[in-house]
Amino acid sequence: MRILVLGNGLMGPAAAFNAMLDPDFAGVTLCDRDEGQLEAAQANR
Repeated sequence: MRILVLGNGLMGPAAAFNAMLDPDFAGVTLCDRDEGQLEAAQANR
């Protein structure tokens, strides 16, 4: 299963991180209109 996380405020990166730990998920994609939020989420993986 793959998921798309829309918005990377406080909860988006946490949800993506938890999904990446679950072996049932084959892929996790983050999406946000603020590129800075995406860079911050990538730096904290």
